Amino acid sequence: MKDDKIITMADSSIASAQKVWHAIQGIWYADGLAHTLNSLQVHTLPGISGDWVTTLAARAAMLSEAGGKWHEVREQMAAPLLAPIVSYDNSFSVLNEHLAVSKDMDAESIICYMQNLYDMAKEHAAKLRQVKHEFELWKNSVDNVFSLVEESIEEGWSALDVEEISVSRLTGEIAVLQNTIADLQDDAMPGILKKEGKFAKSFGKIVYTGMVAGKAVSFLSAGGLFFTVGSTFYEIFSNYSKAKTAIEEIQKCKTEFNLRQQALAQTKSLLRFLQKLQIKVVLLENEFGEIVELWEDEKSFLGNKLSSFRSGADPQKTNLVAKAATWETMSEFAQKFLQESYRSDSFELEI
Repeated sequence: MKDDKIITMADSSIASAQKVWHAIQGIWYADGLAHTLNSLQVHTLPGISGDWVTTLAARAAMLSEAGGKWHEVREQMAAPLLAPIVSYDNSFSVLNEHLAVSKDMDAESIICYMQNLYDMAKEHAAKLRQVKHEFELWKNSVDNVFSLVEESIEEGWSALDVEEISVSRLTGEIAVLQNTIADLQDDAMPGILKKEGKFAKSFGKIVYTGMVAGKAVSFLSAGGLFFTVGSTFYEIFSNYSKAKTAIEEIQKCKTEFNLRQQALAQTKSLLRFLQKLQIKVVLLENEFGEIVELWEDEKSFLGNKLSSFRSGADPQKTNLVAKAATWETMSEFAQKFLQESYRSDSFELEI
């Protein structure tokens, strides 16, 4: 693979590697959702009344707790996803070397070696199936609390009546900003696929404020996990005109609305943001299912080979060159992500 080559879906030789890539993307989006939930805080401000605020704060705390449990699940997910690919490729390449290059392995040894590979594939499929189940349990726990948070926010909005149309303008501007952040994150992703691309993760926090006695006071704050290639997310973000324009419009809107209206707009925007993350995280179930299928397919491939040997096929005539190339590509992928870097820098955006 050339150093400057970007992996695309058009490359038929790396179709399996794409499955791994999508699963990793899913884990990162789950990182972002969990970090946002874990850092979520709702502060009561003077002038904002109603049971919905108190209830929202309590339920946000429950959501934060649910998000904090992600790291336990993540540790179980990442290791069995990536490390086995590297170890399996190492073992597979040894067998391919003997078959395609050295041609020095006897039939009995080939069968024994292939049986070991079969057992490895079977074990990895079973492990990932269990990990997928653990992830589903975590996601369901988040979903259960999320529905309560959504209920509290909608309760506050139901009292807006004629105010809703005007406040929706502020909600829309905040949504533009959040979508801009999401777009920048997605745009950074292809850079990771370059063999020499440097990938990093930055943590940031968006603080939603209101003015109390001329002083900016936080009503809502939520963290975020941002993906970057080559430079920090904040450097890219701060120089992005679309983001600057959105922030300026948000500040203009805020001068027109009271604290209660601002708080409702902020919570509505946060809800939309979390919903988008949820949709991406839901895909992780499907992606992990595909990785399980990948190992199941490998197990079937090896099982069929072993059956053919028992039926009289010559093990020494087995050709594994194409398979070996696929596993080598996936191993390159896996090693790159196992070495992914994390930035300690973070930033805070106040709007």
